[in-house]
Amino acid sequence: MFNTHLAKLMEKEMTRREFLVLTAFGVASIFGVIGVINELKSRAATATASVEPENGTIASPAAMVVDSTASNGKKVKFGSGTPTGMQTQPIWRDEFNTLSISDGGTRRNWLPSEQGVNDNGHVGGGSKSWEWTPHGGPAALNIWSVSNSVLTMKCIKNPGGQYAGGQLITEPWIGGTMTTDPATGGAWTYGYFEFRARLPVHGKGMFPALWMYKSVGSNGHDAAEFDLMEIFGHDGQPWNTTIHGPANESIDGGYAGYYSDTAGWHRYGIDWQPNYLRFYRDGSQYAERTGYLATWFQGAVMGIRMDYAANPNWDSSLWSDGSTPSTLYMEVDYVRVYKNKPADLPTGTGDPYTG
Repeated sequence: MFNTHLAKLMEKEMTRREFLVLTAFGVASIFGVIGVINELKSRAATATASVEPENGTIASPAAMVVDSTASNGKKVKFGSGTPTGMQTQPIWRDEFNTLSISDGGTRRNWLPSEQGVNDNGHVGGGSKSWEWTPHGGPAALNIWSVSNSVLTMKCIKNPGGQYAGGQLITEPWIGGTMTTDPATGGAWTYGYFEFRARLPVHGKGMFPALWMYKSVGSNGHDAAEFDLMEIFGHDGQPWNTTIHGPANESIDGGYAGYYSDTAGWHRYGIDWQPNYLRFYRDGSQYAERTGYLATWFQGAVMGIRMDYAANPNWDSSLWSDGSTPSTLYMEVDYVRVYKNKPADLPTGTGDPYTG
């Protein structure tokens, strides 16, 4: 348009007024083009990103990056781009960006007390140790903590002078227990469940567990329990997998256990479906149960639990001794739940979304 106007003006003598009009028109056109270019540059330099909430959803498809300034270095999910890892997303998760404990006014991922009772804790089931619930545990003992998106759960030698409900705690060890809150979706019938965890410090008497149990408030299947990984007082190995309900079924054969590493990061999973139970470590299946051992759990409502106790009460030869470190602990990177076992679930010890 500018060139056409210029040609017409050149056919006749240009007045001063016409010259000024022409000049102004040209300058405006130039600045208009520059403005468009700057706008395009600005849009190209701006990416829309969201830091995942404690148990929220990931935009899909999603490219995975790590931003050390966002959420303490936790993974940031961008809303566009090509996925670099697994694409199937959980229906529930805790990535432990915070310690997400329900309180009287706000329900979160984990209950403040076990089944709404035992606010001050209790002697651990099957152990000779005291287990605090998040509601009752004194902050000074620091049983639970979150740092760099990893949960640490401790079991410590009783320092003395600890009271629960006015009673002196006399058990030699004090640990903790956590249970998912069904009010925020923390109760399930079927699905694929996976923990990524490690036990960096070993010692005789250690009794940690990653497991599932009949959910708070559910009816029936009172004995329903899946123990994905627990150590019965041994010094790091073996670890065991057990089904409770239709029978106390030791998956590993007579409680012989699995003699493989627990100090490093590993993924422990169960695919619970109406007609089978399949157990996974680092994405690889190591056991399966079908028939009555699986169908007995049909319709059960299960919650997720984690605890760290000490000294199993059925065998004093497995109790701690002078060689046991005064602080034992378990680290958990994440807990994730899927409606079905993801077809793109990779093998390996790393986070499936980042490698």
